[in-house]
Amino acid sequence: MKFQEQIDEFRKEIKEVIQYVPLAWIWNADQTGIKQEMHFGRTLTFKGEKKVEAFAQKINATAHSYTAQVVINAEGQLMRPMLVIFREPKEPNCFDAKLAPFHNMIVVSTQFGMMNSQLGIYWLEEIFKPHAGLNPVLVVDS
Repeated sequence: MKFQEQIDEFRKEIKEVIQYVPLAWIWNADQTGIKQEMHFGRTLTFKGEKKVEAFAQKINATAHSYTAQVVINAEGQLMRPMLVIFREPKEPNCFDAKLAPFHNMIVVSTQFGMMNSQLGIYWLEEIFKPHAGLNPVLVVDS
């Protein structure tokens, strides 16, 4: 099956699934990565410059990111709390205390700051299901 045919088939199937579901119970989830240190493949210098230097506060941070699991329903409402995954191989002692004021997110840490299967199950059971409505429809990409 060609890609466009798969898209058309998905659209047909999802219409049948959601036709009697309230918009507030139709959810779309996606992960977004946030770089710890932004860097670009371009620099600004004089033409013919032999050596171009760039600065980063933390070199290791240029290769790592945080992950936010963003979920929105068909009415345009964001699901709260939002799961945020920090790259902290060893969680600092002050981690919970520093994040306590932020009630709109649940923060966890992993070695690489990315979602894994265990966190995916945690998110589904502890965050999504309690906030999604009686019979929600969840649309995610691979």
